[in-house]
Amino acid sequence: MDHISLARYFWKNHLKPGDIAVDATCGAGNDTLFLAETCLRDQAGLVYGIDIQKEAIDRTEALISENLPPAHRSRVTLLHMSHAPLPSQLPLANLIVYNLGYLPGSDKSIKTLSPTSIVSLESALKRLLPGGLISVMLYPGHHEGLFEAQTILNWASALSNETYGLSHHYRPNSSKSPSLLIIKYRT
Repeated sequence: MDHISLARYFWKNHLKPGDIAVDATCGAGNDTLFLAETCLRDQAGLVYGIDIQKEAIDRTEALISENLPPAHRSRVTLLHMSHAPLPSQLPLANLIVYNLGYLPGSDKSIKTLSPTSIVSLESALKRLLPGGLISVMLYPGHHEGLFEAQTILNWASALSNETYGLSHHYRPNSSKSPSLLIIKYRT
């Protein structure tokens, strides 16, 4: 199972119709759409997509418009802004997802960086409902991505074991393969 399929497996098994999900780095919009299809039912549930790049917001908006009925589209809010920190006006969420790195097919100089990702993750801890999950897709295949992955894994390992459960899913035979970090808010 590839890393994206694994992340979506966790998301689908965690989310219920009516839940609130946040895609903190919506990029091309595929994860935002998946979250919407998973938790938007019968006018219940909310999905928020955040990205610093207008191109990413536009791509996500087009994907949502093409694939969701109007009643569900109105339950998706896209925010053109940095993910660091997450906006304090967001409601508490059942799931907050990150797919770090850069927007595929765009300017690779615009990417997530460990300082802003840590600020965002710190704020995500405050926006999470008890029992909620934070999902972080890490890409250590290039120098900056490796540094970001190591920084985030070190940060996560310092979280309280009583309050947060961690699982890190990776391919042990390749240090450059993407990996998935799951943080569960226990209380």
